[in-house]
Amino acid sequence: MSLQPVDSDVPADNEEAKNRLEPLLAPPAAEMNIGHNASIVAILVKVYLFFDGCTHNGLTHLVNVYLVAVVGWTPLEAAWIWFTRDLVKFVTQALAGGLVDKTEYKKSILSAAAIMKIISGVIMVTTTALAPQIIKGALDGMITSLVVPATTAITLGAVGKTEFHRKQ
Repeated sequence: MSLQPVDSDVPADNEEAKNRLEPLLAPPAAEMNIGHNASIVAILVKVYLFFDGCTHNGLTHLVNVYLVAVVGWTPLEAAWIWFTRDLVKFVTQALAGGLVDKTEYKKSILSAAAIMKIISGVIMVTTTALAPQIIKGALDGMITSLVVPATTAITLGAVGKTEFHRKQ
């Protein structure tokens, strides 16, 4: 597709016409920078989700095995942690998605989820009592409900809806 000047009486190879069209065809400087920043954000979100997936799913199984085999819990007591996590995740998932969609503070929600993840990890390594471990399971359920929509919304905002499927 060749560039056509705005005035029909000016030939396409006229240098003056090309200079007039150049600002109209070139993207603004802010748009050119978004692509670079968007790819960095997309990579950082992928790294976060990779390590979150490793620690979230992997340690829950190990903690339950440890509580049953070493501490002497019954399998039913250990299952309460998983049940609580999944129940809280089920109940809060739609609410968390709606909250993330309506708010402009998506990064703050993700930061709050990260702080809750730290608290959950501290509970996991400091005590083997049933009640704190169930609270840890509830925190893990809320974290899971918040992290997925928040990271998806941030990624979508960074790369745009037309590029979202290509950047993953």
